[in-house]
Amino acid sequence: MGFHIDPKYAHFNKKCTEITSSQVNPSRSTLCFSDGSTAEADVVLVCSGIKSAVRSAVTGKKSTDCVSYSNTYCYRAVVPTDQAKASGVKTDFTRRPV
Repeated sequence: MGFHIDPKYAHFNKKCTEITSSQVNPSRSTLCFSDGSTAEADVVLVCSGIKSAVRSAVTGKKSTDCVSYSNTYCYRAVVPTDQAKASGVKTDFTRRPV
């Protein structure tokens, strides 16, 4: 998805330590990063893990208070359609939900 976003507005390989409402414009968010830098945005898209500062900003709780181990695993991969079909997958990948 990153290639759809203008690089001057995207921040990759950063650890977000806090998200607050902007003091200049409360309808925007201010992101603080572990390297001391900050960014302000109207919309924040994140990919975060179990110790996420972002989760705390959204839920208002410490991460440890709102997550627990579910005893399940999930593996994800991207497989070219032709290889999936050659492996016997019958799903029609061209259909979209209505």
